[in-house]
Amino acid sequence: MHTRGRLAQGPDNASRREVRDAVTRKKRGAAARADVVHIAGHTEPQERTGEAVLVFAPEERVSWRKAAAASIRGAPTLVLAACETLRSPQTPRLRSLSLGAGFLAAGAGEVIGTLAPIPDNDAQTIFSSVHRHLAAGHDAAEALRLAQLEAIAAERQGHRSAWRSVALLTSRI
Repeated sequence: MHTRGRLAQGPDNASRREVRDAVTRKKRGAAARADVVHIAGHTEPQERTGEAVLVFAPEERVSWRKAAAASIRGAPTLVLAACETLRSPQTPRLRSLSLGAGFLAAGAGEVIGTLAPIPDNDAQTIFSSVHRHLAAGHDAAEALRLAQLEAIAAERQGHRSAWRSVALLTSRI
């Protein structure tokens, strides 16, 4: 997490529960004050709809509807490091948002997420690079672009990369 352009450290570090609570605005803490909130985890498709939900714990899931109903203040950048967070369900009879679009509707300024499943190691590599660039003061679009360029360069040297799967949604036009 970044606060005031820096990676939060020390007593202001937020736990996973604090991040979840800040996203749903149940509590105020380091995550509620951050200009970048990182949520890493996994998604699961819902049985009936195919919609992806973020899984915080076996009984704690966040759907796009729950995300959209939250009130996110301060328009932070959300980094959703989980599979298919920017992909809407592909069913003709269902009209729904992606998880990322739900968070954008709730007040996030930008959402960096994924369009397809990516391996955990690849996600760690590219999202670490995104955070390094965000902490250096780059905006979300530039941080993602720089991370993708680094991943492309590494790919040319034979390293596997998931740069194609990571994208940005923004409300800042």
